[in-house]
Amino acid sequence: MSFSRDDILIFTNLLRVSDDPMWVRIRTLLQERGIDAKTSILVESFPDDTSFYFGVLITKDGSVIQYGFDYLGKEIQNGQFSEWQDLTQQYKDMPYCKSVKTGMILRDEEIR
Repeated sequence: MSFSRDDILIFTNLLRVSDDPMWVRIRTLLQERGIDAKTSILVESFPDDTSFYFGVLITKDGSVIQYGFDYLGKEIQNGQFSEWQDLTQQYKDMPYCKSVKTGMILRDEEIR
């Protein structure tokens, strides 16, 4: 599955400014890993199971990170990343490569 430019802009806006408890928690967890949500682009985001969200983001420096946000059996504000994988070197072989390429263009536009 790949998402459109408009979808990616919506995902990125949710990541950066939403007051929803899930997005607040994800921002906190990213910050703990040294990633600024305000300069990252979220190119994939969807529920992948009960109490689990899948995401792929591009950091300001161009790293491509896949995460799984899990809050099974706990309040969403206590959720954790149960998956975290740096895909910077292999995203071109992944199913969401088109979304990442679109996100890279958006990131480059923001940097200019």
